Amino acid sequence: MALNKIIYFIVEKALIERGELLTAAKIEAWEHGPVFREIYHSFKCHGDGPITSRAHKFDSATRSMVEAKELFGHDDEELFDEALDSYLHLTASQLRALSHQSGSPWHRVWWHEGRFNPGMEISIETIHESFSQEAKQS
Repeated sequence: MALNKIIYFIVEKALIERGELLTAAKIEAWEHGPVFREIYHSFKCHGDGPITSRAHKFDSATRSMVEAKELFGHDDEELFDEALDSYLHLTASQLRALSHQSGSPWHRVWWHEGRFNPGMEISIETIHESFSQEAKQS
């Protein structure tokens, strides 16, 4: 759970602060917060234990699962380091609480019109709207 939250916060930070989308992967609103389905399925076998394997993705050319490898630039690495400094010391429960704050993108999707919507997408627009609302209130 913590890995999914940290990755979500990194993607959110890049989107808000830099206007850059780091991944085309769909972000879903699940009961415990924002989830990248690919991350969840790659690491669910580890449960609450340490992660000892690499992420995998489906390769349409070979029609098989392959190790996921992405290339990131120096600016991305700095963003990752900043986010890790901010979130790595937090427990999964604390990260969950951060993602569940009232008005957060997860909260806006999960409690859409007062009803929860399991599996709904947290869109780029929802993330931008959430932070636009937050800026107006500040």
